[in-house]
Amino acid sequence: MPRIPEASSEVEPRLDGRVCLLTGATAGIGGAAAVRLAMLGADLVLVGRRRSRLDATINEIRRATPGARVRGIVADLSSQADVRRLAAQVLAQCPALHLLINNAAVVTTRREETIDGIERQLAVNHLAPFLLTNLLLERIIHSAPARIIMVASQVERGGEIDFNDLQGRVDYDRWRAYRQSKLANILFANELARRVEGTGVTLISLHPGVYTTRLLDALMGWSSLLTKLRGRGLPGPEAGAEVLAHAAVAPELTGNAPLYLHERTVSTPSARARDPMLARALWGASAKLTGLPE
Repeated sequence: MPRIPEASSEVEPRLDGRVCLLTGATAGIGGAAAVRLAMLGADLVLVGRRRSRLDATINEIRRATPGARVRGIVADLSSQADVRRLAAQVLAQCPALHLLINNAAVVTTRREETIDGIERQLAVNHLAPFLLTNLLLERIIHSAPARIIMVASQVERGGEIDFNDLQGRVDYDRWRAYRQSKLANILFANELARRVEGTGVTLISLHPGVYTTRLLDALMGWSSLLTKLRGRGLPGPEAGAEVLAHAAVAPELTGNAPLYLHERTVSTPSARARDPMLARALWGASAKLTGLPE
């Protein structure tokens, strides 16, 4: 169950009347962000894999913010059929969609394939937001001004898009797969920004920071580095929630160009992440794997 973040003492913009879809909303940064976004007045649609955890998060939100507008949809983002069902439910329930935060991510210690026969990290971390965003894009454009936020990671700097082995069938390594998926998040955001230029939709990808979450445990295991970080007071996911909230509301984060945040600071991702030809090639490969037109 997410802890209640402390509200900022600064006067800040709010999200009253703005519909926000948040994936990975029941744990870690996503769970804390759900509580924080509700405090800012968002009309929340939360996505999680388990109904029990969704209900616990919703109850926590309503306790922290009486009268909060929040609903939950159960979906397994490793299944493209479930992603399509999720998109259909959102379109049926939400006449407007102002904010999409693609936050859900996984790390696997060994290579796994989804029901669609796709390597799990690629499926959940990149193809699910690629498919979901495209299925909801028309509604988001019609709701503009709007924002699409991709929760990436600074580990993208060590990432490569291996078109010869995109699914890690040869010599699988969880770190390599994760770095590739996070690089893909930024490339996708950048290419999408080019495609929606002039529509009033802003694309933001971000590194939220390093916090004590289950994802970090899965990625690093109980390594000596993780133990040292915990011993030095590594902050909890509530700090990451503030980064997502900033990306959602900060008035200066608008415009046609894609933005990249390192925590709350506008920054520059790697040269690979800024490569437009690589972004277009990845879009084409992703479209084929999800059955979307290029």
